Amino acid sequence: MSSDGPKWLTELNEKLPGKMTNYIHTIKESFVSLIKKYALAQLIIVFITGVIVYFGLLIFDVKHALAIASVAIFLDLIPFIGISALFTPWILYLFFTNHYTLTVQLSILFILLILIRNIIEPKLIGSSIGIHPLFLIMILFVFMKLFGFFGILIGPMVAVSIKALSQAGAFTSLKNYLFDG
Repeated sequence: MSSDGPKWLTELNEKLPGKMTNYIHTIKESFVSLIKKYALAQLIIVFITGVIVYFGLLIFDVKHALAIASVAIFLDLIPFIGISALFTPWILYLFFTNHYTLTVQLSILFILLILIRNIIEPKLIGSSIGIHPLFLIMILFVFMKLFGFFGILIGPMVAVSIKALSQAGAFTSLKNYLFDG
């Protein structure tokens, strides 16, 4: 079956009207372009997080700041878990081992990171893929409520898909077809 897939797609493309083939091609190009922009925006956010962690740890005179910032960058690539997987156990350990000064410092850094991410993430992702930040937040919230952890993963893809269909004029064509005949 897998070897016949390209053959079927070729036959399907030949049988579809030219307008439909162009339409599909436009949607595909928009989708790929938006996915690239979304990935770039995520990488920028992860980089900003890593820089803030690195300089915050340097200010607090924490040893191996670069290595810890690298771990923070890696963990930040994991949706929903992120930097919490680094900071939460570390802060708890420091608290229970009576290192209160560093506990407070890391807690402030962690809260600062959360605030900065919550401010820049919707704006940066929204502006990079052309979706209003409020619409993106609503999609993420709805999909998180509907699908839990997987909703966080598929929510941005749905937002990108809606934007790609909109750029290709799918909604306008559908409206024209339904109401104008």
